[in-house]
Amino acid sequence: LGVRARAGLEMFSVAEGSSETDITYLAIDMLLRYHLYNSSSFGFFINGGMGIYSPMSKTSSALDPESISTTSILIFGGGVSFPLGGMNFFAGLDYFYFPPSEDVTTSVISGKLGLLFEL
Repeated sequence: LGVRARAGLEMFSVAEGSSETDITYLAIDMLLRYHLYNSSSFGFFINGGMGIYSPMSKTSSALDPESISTTSILIFGGGVSFPLGGMNFFAGLDYFYFPPSEDVTTSVISGKLGLLFEL
């Protein structure tokens, strides 16, 4: 069992016909990670947690840009990890659930690659 904290920028872009929305979020996430299997050569994990997403820039022809505000989200996912020296290389998928508003329902599936290291 472990805790993963992330901070960074997340870019969200969607378009259909003449309607489009582009948002760059400052994202802060906290996830619990549980290793279902962990050996010296690879491991499988699942994770879940929540995040706070605050828009840094936003443009939209489909929504009122002023209605795009800071929101909290739920995150669920999983992946595989491979030891690499003192670090771990990982590949994973995360499902981001944004609470729906009166007009919009949003969810995102995100693929990630990265290096994990202990502090």
